[in-house]
Amino acid sequence: MKLAGSKCDFAIYNWLADDYTDFFKPIEISKNGENVPSNRFYRYNGSVEWYSSTQLVCSGLVQFYRDSFAARNLLSQWQRTIMEFPESADDQCLDFTHNNLSKCSLLYWTLRTRWLPKAYARIGFWIYVEPVINHAELPTEFIFAPINDPRGRQRRYQSGLSRKKGTCPIPRDCIVDTANGVLLRQVDGKWVASERTELKFWV
Repeated sequence: MKLAGSKCDFAIYNWLADDYTDFFKPIEISKNGENVPSNRFYRYNGSVEWYSSTQLVCSGLVQFYRDSFAARNLLSQWQRTIMEFPESADDQCLDFTHNNLSKCSLLYWTLRTRWLPKAYARIGFWIYVEPVINHAELPTEFIFAPINDPRGRQRRYQSGLSRKKGTCPIPRDCIVDTANGVLLRQVDGKWVASERTELKFWV
């Protein structure tokens, strides 16, 4: 693997560094009384709209660590963050750790990081992404305590973010018929076929 042979210390999928992150949820549509599979129709359900190539917002999933001083140091600091905020999600603690590396610390200057593409952390709601490593299930909804740092440090810093400029190939105002490769739009209160798409879907 090229990554393992490189000098990269840490690699993970970063929602902020991706051009677009639109995710979709399955919905039920009645089609002339036919029995429709539950994973056939999908609709836009959200995205992370902010961009940064330096800050991190991750979902855990696939992570790479080189056997290096920098990687071990990052892991140690992440563990300390988890212990400091035990009711918060582990991946949010990793964001917090990474985004609060001080310029006065050696780790800030020595940690060599790469952001993995979605295909390596493919979740079931990314129906347009061919997986390399697949997490086929949809995430369960569980509410963790937000990180409330008494020193005022943040999980991410809004001042360092900009609006994403990339556009997902699936329009947000349509429903996707993944079985037939058709996009549906609402006309007079009904969902009707509007156009065919050449996109492939993994559901």
